[in-house]
Amino acid sequence: MDLLLLHNAGGSLCFANAGVQSVAIYGVDRIWTGDNKVTFEYVPKLGAPTTSGTVDKWHFGNVPGEPIHKITKIRIW
Repeated sequence: MDLLLLHNAGGSLCFANAGVQSVAIYGVDRIWTGDNKVTFEYVPKLGAPTTSGTVDKWHFGNVPGEPIHKITKIRIW
C-alpha cells in the first residue's frame, strides 16, 4: 500500500499525495509510511513542546513508549 496510515484507538487514518496538512490527531501508536517520506510536527506528551521528525519510505512500526499525544502537522514528500 502506498498510503500513509496512522493508527490510534479510533482506527486508522489514511493520507496520500505530496503536500502539507495541519491536523489534530491524538494517541497515534502505529505508523505505516508506505511509499512516502513524511515529516510530522507533534506533541509527544501532554504539556511537552511541539517537536518534529522525519520518517523514511516503507517504515512500519509501533511508536516507542507511549502513543504520541497529538500530531499537529503532516508533510508528505
